Amino acid sequence: MTTEDVPIEEEVLPLTEEVKKICMEDCDAPPVFFDMMGYHLISSTAGMCFRPMWLKIKRPNIYCIMASIPGRERRSSVMELHDILVDTSLMEYYVLIKNISRDDAWKLVTLSKIESGTEAGICDAILEGINGIEVTDGRKVSVDSFRFCSPEFGPTLKRMSSEKDPERGVDSLLCKFYSGEAHNYRLNQGGKTAKAGENRSRFIPVGLYFTMFSSMQEPQNFLTQKMNDIGLLRRTKIGYVKTSDLKMTDWKSPFGSTISSIDCHKQLRLLAKKEIVPKMIKYHKLLQELRNESGCEEDYLNVDFDTESRKVITEMARKVDEALITDCSSYNIYKQSDWEHVSKYAILNAISRDNWMGGNNPKGMLFVEIEDTNKAIADLKAIDSNASYIIDSIGKTEKMQETGTILDRMESHIRRGGSAGRTRTQVAQRWSTIHKDELDLKLLTLIDQEKIFEAERPARGGGKKATTIYVHMTYRDEYE
Repeated sequence: MTTEDVPIEEEVLPLTEEVKKICMEDCDAPPVFFDMMGYHLISSTAGMCFRPMWLKIKRPNIYCIMASIPGRERRSSVMELHDILVDTSLMEYYVLIKNISRDDAWKLVTLSKIESGTEAGICDAILEGINGIEVTDGRKVSVDSFRFCSPEFGPTLKRMSSEKDPERGVDSLLCKFYSGEAHNYRLNQGGKTAKAGENRSRFIPVGLYFTMFSSMQEPQNFLTQKMNDIGLLRRTKIGYVKTSDLKMTDWKSPFGSTISSIDCHKQLRLLAKKEIVPKMIKYHKLLQELRNESGCEEDYLNVDFDTESRKVITEMARKVDEALITDCSSYNIYKQSDWEHVSKYAILNAISRDNWMGGNNPKGMLFVEIEDTNKAIADLKAIDSNASYIIDSIGKTEKMQETGTILDRMESHIRRGGSAGRTRTQVAQRWSTIHKDELDLKLLTLIDQEKIFEAERPARGGGKKATTIYVHMTYRDEYE
């Protein structure tokens, strides 16, 4: 046999890499966005069947946010490709596992997706999915997992941090769902948010499987220190790509490149049916066998790590704890969960390459090896490359926003003074907590911005000294 006769074996890529390869033929979004998309795909589908026995994490559910300037980085295109993959996988899974029609399966997929909402609204959406729908043959079937998919997560974060907005409290809710904790929410007893006769309680049971894949613009404009303090940020991986990270060598024409968008969508749907759905069916059946044997619905398929992975993850956990003791900074608080993210992404890598030990035995295990862990570390390093910039900018951005708000209010206060304007004393009384030098600086800023101007009010009672006043530009003509 000559060398030419030897068949060339095609390289078998991990599922996450296969997803990235197909998508990048059609879309020139940053590669880290496709990394996040691939990991979330596994997490939101087959990941729901697993729970590590010895590791201090509950499930391999992950929270991911793509972040960038608007437009150029194709976040909406990635969201579309992501939805094609996950929606197709879940729909085929529900058709086969629950033995229902495609229309009914699509209803379950729709119920499993949440874009935004108040704390009560999100709880209602989840309870609707848990309670399920009545299918054609009269059975009730329910949703197995939920995902938060917001194409513009920034405004949602902004509303979460407002004390007066109905969406306040959603950040704490997302933290609870990440850990699979129970949640008991009660509407106002006064009846302002609950109708007469309506059940005021919303109870989400323990064990909810909840993931997130969302998108936002510049994160520093929406994140607050509170989100870091309560743990939402350290539970989330934000893949922020600066414009300086982009290269025109990766740019693609609007008319497509290697393949058309239609062909890309077809390939992704085919990948979902051939690669993802079989894994979901296999692990679901193993899980059902395990629960039937044990009689316990809280059982999950086990996950274990090889010795090298355990050493690497343990050392990582030790280092982040040590760093926090040395310097309790916002960035070190954010880094506290690094070992947890690596563990989850390593589990997803093992699922991606179907590294199940035990054949058809439901008491087998998914085995995470050092190659899975190393790949998770490398991918997360790329995703997290701008994390320090994001976290360090939070405090500065909040201060700038606060300053902007004061300037807006000061301008409004002076405008309400009409053509008579406001004296410095009147402005100082309104903002009594601001030091006089800072107050003068803010008034000068408004003058430089041509929002107000200085004028003189003649002295009363024949006095010689006029009073300096600040008048809004609306009344400029009256002083010409």
